[in-house]
Amino acid sequence: MNTAHQLVRPLALGPVDVIGDIHGEREALANLLAKLGYDAEGHHASSRCLVFVGDFCDRGPDSLGVMRLVEWLVESGRAQAVAGNHELNLLRGSQKHGNHWFYGATHDPQEPVFGECAAISEEEREPMLAFLRTLPVALENEHLRIVHAAWIDSSIEQCRRVNKPLDAAYNEFDAQKRASPQFLSLKAARDVAKARLKSAPGAEATPAEAEALGRYDEYIQMGNPSASSPRASSG
Repeated sequence: MNTAHQLVRPLALGPVDVIGDIHGEREALANLLAKLGYDAEGHHASSRCLVFVGDFCDRGPDSLGVMRLVEWLVESGRAQAVAGNHELNLLRGSQKHGNHWFYGATHDPQEPVFGECAAISEEEREPMLAFLRTLPVALENEHLRIVHAAWIDSSIEQCRRVNKPLDAAYNEFDAQKRASPQFLSLKAARDVAKARLKSAPGAEATPAEAEALGRYDEYIQMGNPSASSPRASSG
């Protein structure tokens, strides 16, 4: 069986250096790699291996540069990586605060808070998404587990059975989630609470309404196994 798109994959044995949440800080990443003893080609004198734990992009000045470097190191076999919520947001086409480097700065008037950043060209967007589709959500060996936000056993076990590109897996899980009786029940209670609050501007939610809104939001946040470990908002 072709296992190229398994969402949970083996982590290399041996010493590793785990780096998370780079968020577009290309210069800081280069400095860190040099400090850790990696040369310009990503090799280490002690044969250590790099592992990137998601959130390579957004907010910082050079997400494009970071993504290019991570992709090059992963595809050359000198690093492994898992997706974080910021990568999953790009695959979902979700324009979020800080990812204007990918979509352009016009969609959110608050984006200037992050300052100027290198923008991706239209021609490079799809190749970059193609790389992100190859990423797993977790890596493991007998000594160590790697995941972006949380190792949730039930979610990880569901992800183990999936062998699809990350965005396809997300969409399949999302469709299953939204068709489930639990989702339909939570949504119905949420809709009743929202309708009552909309009809009474300025009114505070009752404890029951607050619980209905919170339980729905929790399920939306955590109900998709491919998103609950990277902790992406599933909208």
